[in-house]
Amino acid sequence: MDNTVVQRALQALDLVYNADTAAEQRRQAEEFCQQLRNDSKASSYGLHLAAPGSGYASTTRHFGLQLLEHAISRNQENIAALREPLWTLLWQGMQEPLYIREKLVTLLVKLVIRLWPSAEWTDLSQQLQHMYQASEAHRETVLRIWQTLGEEMFVYDRDAMATVRKHELTNGIVGALLPRMVVEQL
Repeated sequence: MDNTVVQRALQALDLVYNADTAAEQRRQAEEFCQQLRNDSKASSYGLHLAAPGSGYASTTRHFGLQLLEHAISRNQENIAALREPLWTLLWQGMQEPLYIREKLVTLLVKLVIRLWPSAEWTDLSQQLQHMYQASEAHRETVLRIWQTLGEEMFVYDRDAMATVRKHELTNGIVGALLPRMVVEQL
């Protein structure tokens, strides 16, 4: 990862969020942020900027999550490699501001839509059960994940991949949420 790119991103975000920034400077800063979203290393930059221990402002960390979202949506790089880092961010994110936690849920759901249930991600149900038992905040997050996944599949038409994989995802949800005895009777 190029540290000069990270420094330029931090400077650009400062310009974007500073109310005193001139319009032309803000436009150039926003243009740089957009170029970074399309960069082949966007997910690496995103993980760096989103890291809880980085000391970056919440707005900067949120931008890092936006980079990750863009990489997942565009299937940049190997998105399966983002599974563990995102899972770690989610576990560590219980004390984060709500908008960070919501973005983490959104990212995980986008990843679930693309990777689960398949050989690339067979233990999602167990991971969510483990998280559910950790604390009240974790329970709320797990319920939000299932809710968002259901909404993406059955209510909204925002993610074309959810439509393409709807049958497979529906089977996965049924298997994960219904008791085994009920599934066997189906």
